[in-house]
Amino acid sequence: MNVADLLAQHGIKLSAYAPGQYAVTCPRCSASRLRAHQNTKCLGVKIDEKGACWRCNHCDWSGPEKGNGGNGKAEAIEATYDYVENGEFRFQKVRYPKGREPRFLLRTRDANGGWKWGAKDVPKPLYRIDEIAEAVANGHTILIAEGEKDVDNLWRIGLPATCNFDGAAEPGQKPKWKPAYSETLRGADIVILNDNDAPGYAHADAVARMSVGICKRVRRLDLAPHWPEIPKGGDVSDWLALGHTREQLDALIAAAPDYASRDETPPQQEIYGPWHYHDEQPSPPTRWLIKKLLPETGSGLISGQWGTYKTTTALDLCVSVMGGLPFAGRFVVKRRGGVVYFAPEGAGGLKSRLDAIAKERGITGILPFAWRPNCPPLVAPCALDDLVRLFDQASRDLKARHGVDTVLALVDTIVAAAGYTKAGDDNDTAAAQVIMSRLSELSKRSGALALGVDHFGKLIETGTRGSSVKEGHADVVLATLGERQVNGTITNTRLAIRKLRDGPSGLEIPFTPRDMVIGTDADGEREMRKVLDWSEQEEAAAAADSWPPSLQLLRRILMTTIADVSKEVTPFADGPTVRAVDRELIRAEFCKQYPADGDTKQKAATRRQAFGRAVKLAQSRSLIMVREINDTQLVWFASKEEEPNG
Repeated sequence: MNVADLLAQHGIKLSAYAPGQYAVTCPRCSASRLRAHQNTKCLGVKIDEKGACWRCNHCDWSGPEKGNGGNGKAEAIEATYDYVENGEFRFQKVRYPKGREPRFLLRTRDANGGWKWGAKDVPKPLYRIDEIAEAVANGHTILIAEGEKDVDNLWRIGLPATCNFDGAAEPGQKPKWKPAYSETLRGADIVILNDNDAPGYAHADAVARMSVGICKRVRRLDLAPHWPEIPKGGDVSDWLALGHTREQLDALIAAAPDYASRDETPPQQEIYGPWHYHDEQPSPPTRWLIKKLLPETGSGLISGQWGTYKTTTALDLCVSVMGGLPFAGRFVVKRRGGVVYFAPEGAGGLKSRLDAIAKERGITGILPFAWRPNCPPLVAPCALDDLVRLFDQASRDLKARHGVDTVLALVDTIVAAAGYTKAGDDNDTAAAQVIMSRLSELSKRSGALALGVDHFGKLIETGTRGSSVKEGHADVVLATLGERQVNGTITNTRLAIRKLRDGPSGLEIPFTPRDMVIGTDADGEREMRKVLDWSEQEEAAAAADSWPPSLQLLRRILMTTIADVSKEVTPFADGPTVRAVDRELIRAEFCKQYPADGDTKQKAATRRQAFGRAVKLAQSRSLIMVREINDTQLVWFASKEEEPNG
């Protein structure tokens, strides 16, 4: 193997291959670096009479591997795929085993019939295009997969299939499918299959979007709804490897839904809806799922620290809704019905946990509860349609089985369901907004309340993990809180109404987790699951509350305002990022709620003085922090150890 071949196999491209020192971008790390550094030539390459070697100054990747020098043996090739058009060979795609980067390379024939790496100026047709053209002419349905392996496996069972040579792009990036590919399939009936990950969903949506109006019919086939255990990245080859048959796939193809183009621009009235005008009619009362706790529809979050029983709280809410029982012994259920639960995290023990809570609440029999261990990636372009379709399927089944409407949908957890593809995505404002809009739209289309279970950040005062957009767009935010001890146990557990658009916020309800016996295992030992005990709330609240009564109003207002209109700041160099609010916003709301007697001037003076005393007392007890930043006085809760009840 010559030096050029060796470097090309590892994705290293040079302008020349004469002996000397070279500096180029790194195929391992450059593409994933910050935009300003993506073109930095961080990889040093040395070519001499012994061959070639290299090392990256950023990620420390070096090579070649021992025994694979400039004149060493070539790496094992896993598979090759020839791209032929009109009977003429164009290029070959080479696939290497997993773990080798880059895994895929292109090569063409040189003048002597050997191989040369790269195919820059060679036409890039669809895979097996000559066979596809014949299949289209004969009126066959054409399947579009993401990779050549899938295409070949589909042809092996007699189904015409194709793909583009360069696979799927990441969500938000330019699609790798081109309009010219769709034009090649003009007049065909196509069915698009996606890999079960965010790039796969984005790629399938791009293919469908570019093919509508060109192909005779465009359909999407997502295997996830038909394969509950589908792994991340799972594809049709994996599905066939499990023993599924051509006949089973034919049935799924026949039922695949037609794609609705997202390029069609509806009238403005349809996009935004009509104006509403004020009149003399009384405003309708707030409609509740659970009165003073959860609205009937909308989107929300159940967030909390690790180990504070977020999922147990969510299931307790579900049992109240399904059984019509007051939640926490005090919040009345106003709309009883079924529950749909997407559980990409922790689905294995979900049923036993639900059984324990139902048993503790005195409910027996079959509950109108449907769950699945996966969820369409929420950031994927087609996520909403897939969410609604899966919800509707479960809702119809629950209606047929139990005769009830489905009134609540949960996604547990947001991080597991999001479909993030790289580190830091959970802090992306745009991604957070997309996720919350998916929950809101699911609620609008289904008529049910849509809640996501999410984690708190490292510091309690920052609230829900990642971007603050999540809480800002939510109609309701419940938070499970507790104090972590040195031995890892959680004490002072409680549920806080962190935000509620049409009701009071700041209320905290203490609870005590305890074990419930649900049966015995194969060894005859008792199996236990956690349930929540909401009794003795007043005593627990009084014992746990570190804020004196004179500061309770300030605390409630600060908590509510932080959840709704806070901004993230780093007030001290090398200090933590906190969520802070303008002191004037706190003062204005405090004065509205603080009781005072006398005329207008006297009331204003009393409230102003009360607010000043409350702030000074809270500061003196290290319960809050106040600092002027950019001519604005900001207020936030103190450090985690000093954080007052949430």
